[in-house]
Amino acid sequence: TLDAAFELVFAEAARPRGRVRASLAEGRVRVREDEPPIEDLALEIEAELTPPPGSDPWRKDAWDGDASLRGRLGSMPLWAWAQFGREVPEEGWARAWGRARSVALDAATLGALGLESHFAFAREMLAPSGQVDLAGTLLVGRQGMEWTRDLALHARSGGTVGLTYLGLPGDPATGLPLPLADVRGQLVLGERSAGERPWTLAALDLTADHGSGRASGWMQISAPRRATERAGSG
Repeated sequence: TLDAAFELVFAEAARPRGRVRASLAEGRVRVREDEPPIEDLALEIEAELTPPPGSDPWRKDAWDGDASLRGRLGSMPLWAWAQFGREVPEEGWARAWGRARSVALDAATLGALGLESHFAFAREMLAPSGQVDLAGTLLVGRQGMEWTRDLALHARSGGTVGLTYLGLPGDPATGLPLPLADVRGQLVLGERSAGERPWTLAALDLTADHGSGRASGWMQISAPRRATERAGSG
């Protein structure tokens, strides 16, 4: 269903005003042709355009909107929420939250969720198998003329994951090729497009079976600092 209205008055100092509300029930959408569709899709979107005096409709404070999504990718339940416009704090223009249960750790499944590029480093380093529960949050903002993105992803394993530490990507000599089973713990990934270090990856409260007992530990890896121009260089 769709309910929308728009008003544009051709008068001096007049401001456009509008609203839209859309909903979809029992929908089906395929994000990419070669990936499985999201089914049982329920979508709600509501937005209002009310620019303040002296503003234009392309500014953040002209809009107030939110959206919610619920669906299923294969056997995985999905939930997502989003907010955009003037209610997003500070320099943010939009923010979103999402979660999914029983997510398989293969490239195809993560790709269908739009997450493969974010987890590729960890998958190449740890060769994981099994399923995890995922949650994430995203903030999109602006600094000057540049768009920024802050992303946090959280994966939790309750014992259905296996992994092998193959070493840092491109440097297998740093690995320890000992298969681990019944892995329990949390993996946290943070990305900041405008940060000094673009990403940080941490594994917390890890325990696993290595064949002759259980091991425990933690890990943190950060991206190299961004290159900066020397002061006074041409």
